[in-house]
Amino acid sequence: MGTAPRPLALRAARILTGDGEPARPDAVVLVRGGAIEAVCAAADPLPDDTVVLDLGDATLLPGFVDAHAHLTLPADRRGYEAVHELPDPDLLAFGRANAERHLRCGVTTVRDNGARGTLGVRLRDLLAGVPAAPRVLAAGRPLTPPGGHFHFCGGTAGTPAEIRDAVHRLADEGVDHIKIIASGGGTAGSRPEECTYSGEHLRAAVGAARARGLRTAAHCRAAESARQAVAAGVDCLEHLDFLRPVAGGDPTVEYDAETVRMIRDAGTYLSMTMQAGGYDTLLDQRGRPDPDERVVARLERYFRDKLGVLRRLLDDGLGERIVISTDAGPADTRFGRFHLGLALAAEAGYPAADVLRAATSRAAEACGLGASTGRITPGHADDLEAVGGDLLADVTRAADVRLVLARGTVVGTGIPA
Repeated sequence: MGTAPRPLALRAARILTGDGEPARPDAVVLVRGGAIEAVCAAADPLPDDTVVLDLGDATLLPGFVDAHAHLTLPADRRGYEAVHELPDPDLLAFGRANAERHLRCGVTTVRDNGARGTLGVRLRDLLAGVPAAPRVLAAGRPLTPPGGHFHFCGGTAGTPAEIRDAVHRLADEGVDHIKIIASGGGTAGSRPEECTYSGEHLRAAVGAARARGLRTAAHCRAAESARQAVAAGVDCLEHLDFLRPVAGGDPTVEYDAETVRMIRDAGTYLSMTMQAGGYDTLLDQRGRPDPDERVVARLERYFRDKLGVLRRLLDDGLGERIVISTDAGPADTRFGRFHLGLALAAEAGYPAADVLRAATSRAAEACGLGASTGRITPGHADDLEAVGGDLLADVTRAADVRLVLARGTVVGTGIPA
């Protein structure tokens, strides 16, 4: 018989439990065997064999849940097509390195929203055997029409019948959810302002997924794709850019109040990938002595539009359905920089406490994990992180990671260079 694990007590100046309540001062979280055992006052007695770790002037909170990432993509500015010329072992190596980098910045759960072939499931299973790694939910191959966004992953399905068959194949392979490409994206030849599937196609995907007990997430950059996805019963919308086509020109952003009303009535989750689309590049350009002013102007306009959409969603009462995620992997959106999306959300006027719920407990609920992670409460997994200072006073302190705990293991501090 093995020896029972010793309890570990984490003491911090303040603890955020993830339930929206004010921070608890000078509290202790007791964990044992990969689970939270108790949350108590600093003066309460602890078991005799407890290992006590005093984090000092830090905020202890649930580990972040990134509801949208692509672990097998390198985030090195290469296009999708170039990356997918690489062999499977290379993409799996990206996945392991990206998972480690995300974990070290406080992300203890990652929902992988699309990978080539069976790589998503294979990576999930590989990481499940690693002592300290984030929990991974895998979508496998995204459903997309012939030649559509992410078609190189192998999930092409053109008719409702083909879509249903594809869902059942993915379910048989053991995926955790179904990803649907409802609008175009960054794949060559794809237009993000245009729908890819009709309502009938989307209903076929949702119906087949529900029959297999799986949630659905739909890539929706086009305004009309979001409306159709909500009407079809999709569980979570990804991106939500409200793009509309313009004859002979670039698409425009047109906020659609009627679609927002439908989202609110349906209770659909919104996974807002705030830093995706070039924020890393924008920060890089701003830090250069000779920035490319055209690139800066284009990206600043893009992120003004993105923050404007989030502000309108908050004004229209959608704050309780919003999840903050990264879309790390494609183009320049790097892993290990989860704090950037939190800072952008706060810049849009999202209160700090709500931003943090959108990245912990609400994100866990959107992923179907609300009963096991995302909160500091007895019985939940010991998915925890500590950051320096008062995170409610300044969400940018999320970049100052002091400790991460996952699967009963302290995995180190800080973000690797």
